[in-house]
Amino acid sequence: MGSLKRELVQALVKAMDIEIDTFRIFIRDEEDKKRSSTWHVNNTGNSVYLYVNSLGGRMKASFHPEGKSSDGKDSQFGFEKKYREKLTAESYDSPKPLRWIRPKPVNDSVVQVAKVLFPTDYLKGSVADERENYKRETDSKRKWRFSLPIAKEGEAVEVSLFYSIKKPNDIEDVFIRKGFTPMFYIDLPNGEIVSVVGRNVAFDPKSLPNPNKNPSIKELDGMKQINDYEENLHITLFGDPKDGEVFQLIEIDGPAIIR
Repeated sequence: MGSLKRELVQALVKAMDIEIDTFRIFIRDEEDKKRSSTWHVNNTGNSVYLYVNSLGGRMKASFHPEGKSSDGKDSQFGFEKKYREKLTAESYDSPKPLRWIRPKPVNDSVVQVAKVLFPTDYLKGSVADERENYKRETDSKRKWRFSLPIAKEGEAVEVSLFYSIKKPNDIEDVFIRKGFTPMFYIDLPNGEIVSVVGRNVAFDPKSLPNPNKNPSIKELDGMKQINDYEENLHITLFGDPKDGEVFQLIEIDGPAIIR
């Protein structure tokens, strides 16, 4: 990721000249073609949000400060509240969001809370042009864009969110030793630091679930119904983390579902 690091350092130098309210990340290939959705990272106060345009901006991961929820869970992934209410009003099933307790930094520790994988062999770019026309993506100068070079075949770009209390300059070596390139960080009012970092990792296709064989995988109410066969789907897979675990998402293009 040496070339990636040089590009990101240059981008960060430019970014310091403007006020930024949202960071955007996507994958591009050697021909400068967009090969993934645009993922957004921002914060409101001490809460941090991770979401993606290809899900309409309606599903997001939320990481809140400790002690703000009645059930003790400070992290969540699912439909935004307004969209859940819309589904209910239209008599659709509104699935409950996933809720868990994220890992917490203690003293000098740096803890990973989430990661998004972009496996090269499964990024067909089939809906990239549609996402590029998502207008609010290009309107605001306060949304800084990071286009990351695609990994080699058999590998994936991993973008991760880490929490710490120590400042970025004090923990950069921790990331570098693990093969990460620091991209940007968010300094929360409560003193926590959220670092967003990237690296290339080997990707095992066996880690992908088979929607044709796994009965626990189903379409959400309100989406396009699949009859006998549907191909060239765009899918964002996500895990179901237990308390203290890292939340993982994987973006893929091109799979087919057979009924």
